[in-house]
Amino acid sequence: MTSYRVGDENKISASSVQAFFFAPNNVETVKTEYLIYDLADLAGSVGGMLGMLLGISVSSVYDQLVEAIKKTTARLAEKP
Repeated sequence: MTSYRVGDENKISASSVQAFFFAPNNVETVKTEYLIYDLADLAGSVGGMLGMLLGISVSSVYDQLVEAIKKTTARLAEKP
């Protein structure tokens, strides 16, 4: 392998051109850890989900109870 300096363009043929570029590595990686989800956030999230699910189940039980009362009153009204 033959290496040439800048300015020796007349010695380089089309089949032997190589270029090397070097740059200093001035990049520094900084990693920082911090708490994003503490115990209070966890308790709030769990409590919120339980409240939502319990609220949904109570409302569905209420809807089923109302439906049962309507059916029962309709049956009683049909009987002579």
